[in-house]
Amino acid sequence: MFLCLPSAKTIPWTLQYKEYINQLVDQGALMLTVTGRVNETKQILAPQFNFRLRTPRLIITSQEDAVVDKELTVKITFQNPLSHELKNVLFCMEGLGMQSVRMIEHGDVEKLATVTLMEKFVPIVSGSQKLLATMDCRQLTQVHGFADIVVKPK
Repeated sequence: MFLCLPSAKTIPWTLQYKEYINQLVDQGALMLTVTGRVNETKQILAPQFNFRLRTPRLIITSQEDAVVDKELTVKITFQNPLSHELKNVLFCMEGLGMQSVRMIEHGDVEKLATVTLMEKFVPIVSGSQKLLATMDCRQLTQVHGFADIVVKPK
């Protein structure tokens, strides 16, 4: 492509997941290098752009009012955004005063599938609490979510 001075052109470009899956580094980071040359001066341009891919969120919702010493059910929802299966998926959840660390081995998640977990626990401390959840597997990391839950006294 050739441009005359002074001009600029936006070029739409789509990079499919299968084309960059093997280029991802820790935490879903990519480096994009764009190269060009100024014909008149033979100057080479090679700007680099570093960016991190946005990961999906876990959605956590309480299914009833939270009360100290009463069983509480929460729903954790995750949608696989990738066009391939996730292997050996592990969920983890915890909440100070509500739930100590709980690991949930889920197994595999089909491409573009939605997973819904219903988890039960008994809060032991009243007040405003945070429930945190993470999802991890080799193909997708740093997926997390949280819910603010107000636990009522008995």
